[in-house]
Amino acid sequence: MDTPGTLALDIRNALRKFKVTTNKVAFSVSGDDFVQRLITLPRMPKKELEKVLTWEIKKYTDLPSDQLCMDYLIKSKQDDSKDNLDIFLVSAPKRRIEECISLFQSAGLKCAVLETRAIALTGAVLELAPEFCQKTFAILDIGCGTSVLNIVRDGFLSFTREIESGGENLTLALCNKLRYEHKKAETQKREVGLLSEVREDGPDSEEESFDVAKTLEQETDNLVQEIHKSFEYCRAQFPEDEVGELLLTGGGSGLPGLHKFLSQRLEMDVRLFDPLDSRLSAENPEARKYLRQIFGRLSVAVGLGTWRR
Repeated sequence: MDTPGTLALDIRNALRKFKVTTNKVAFSVSGDDFVQRLITLPRMPKKELEKVLTWEIKKYTDLPSDQLCMDYLIKSKQDDSKDNLDIFLVSAPKRRIEECISLFQSAGLKCAVLETRAIALTGAVLELAPEFCQKTFAILDIGCGTSVLNIVRDGFLSFTREIESGGENLTLALCNKLRYEHKKAETQKREVGLLSEVREDGPDSEEESFDVAKTLEQETDNLVQEIHKSFEYCRAQFPEDEVGELLLTGGGSGLPGLHKFLSQRLEMDVRLFDPLDSRLSAENPEARKYLRQIFGRLSVAVGLGTWRR
């Protein structure tokens, strides 16, 4: 595992290699120790609101106030005649934030923007696909060890949940059930995908392809169950707003057949979100091809790049 000193050196080398001249950095953070909640409070003056939020956050964490960093977003498009405000409340252990800032300082960088992974993802979609600003939709960011599920209503992040399931879970399922070595499991996962996408140009053994796809399908069903639970919770909170579409992103979103599988299981429209769509130059086909392969991993970075307040 890389140490902070090693990471700082890697960052400096990358900046030098790509001739980056700015010293400002935007970064995202996430984890089980982060609090992210949509709450509703009566309208009140800003100073009074911040005091109330300091007490409100204590409902969700055991850490004392002096060990927390807290921030909030107020839904801007609200009827001024309403007595209440929708507020997205965020807090994180101060220690975690200080560790990140220290790392970037060691690399010669100044932290200009700090967002949670959920907020950065939401920002990417709303900035690059403004037609979603008036919709109720979900974003599923599938990472290596975890996935983040966001539900956005009328351009405002209303729910976020980190699910302990990601691309590595699929690889490990193949290792455990089919006795593959990790490298082979990763290759088979990418070549075969889910059952609906078993192809003739995949592994030689049709039976092996079926076993791989079936194992991936069973493991992905665990993720589907967690998504269903989240949708049911939000349906109870906001019965008037049905989630109409699910956008897939993250490094694990490129699994062959995944969007079709989720669409069938969830009985809703599911499609890939490409943050680089219509923004890639045709002048360099090799770069375009490479970016097409990794676009799912760039959504958080693009969201951070579109940051404004």
